[in-house]
Amino acid sequence: MGGRRRRARETGLAGPYWATLAYALLAGLCVVTAALALPRSPSPEAAVAAEPEAPPRARVTEQWDRAIRDLCRSPVLRQEGLEISCERGLISLPESIFFRADSSILKEDGKQRLRRAIPALLETLRKRFVLWPHLDAIEIRGHADPRAVRDPYTTNLVRSQERALEVLLFLTSDPGLPEEDRYDLRRLAVASGASSSRPPESCPEARSGCYPKWRRVEIRLLLDESALRDEVEALLRHGSERG
Repeated sequence: MGGRRRRARETGLAGPYWATLAYALLAGLCVVTAALALPRSPSPEAAVAAEPEAPPRARVTEQWDRAIRDLCRSPVLRQEGLEISCERGLISLPESIFFRADSSILKEDGKQRLRRAIPALLETLRKRFVLWPHLDAIEIRGHADPRAVRDPYTTNLVRSQERALEVLLFLTSDPGLPEEDRYDLRRLAVASGASSSRPPESCPEARSGCYPKWRRVEIRLLLDESALRDEVEALLRHGSERG
């Protein structure tokens, strides 16, 4: 018995030593457990993966907006007398600048203005390479004021159609316009007349002061509806997947 106690004292393996070691091990285990319980910062890869998926970009409509802004700021179109709606992309040819008085015949000066303005218009659209293939039509629409001696609607319908057709035939056949422009206009342009049923937003009142603005030809850019439908459906699918 005395020998065992003596050997324990000689080797240092007495009771207090084991107690101290046990306490140290227990304290270390508590530290490790607490460290594991702390929230971890995500890795860069995990952080990227956790970010919400961006909605699909509406590329056609985005380029449409940019093209309209470019047309609205075009110095060539404004210098040649074309009136541009920066919200709708509507381009107007006022009668006083482009047509003979009370007539559907283009002035010579009006023809010269169109020779300079239309190439700039088409080039602006062609630069938007996503938008250009989805351009469904370029509508040339004639308008008149409501005055007429007999049958105002029919009389003004014929006059508005004649003005639109005059512009269309000039743009698709005049040798002063580049062949590429004439080809694209033959492919895309259509003519229509609205009589006096669509007064301009800037002066819609039926009064003599507004009638000069009523008499005009508008150039309207029409997008392919299928392209717009596809983009809307993509956005809706994205929204439902996130929901």
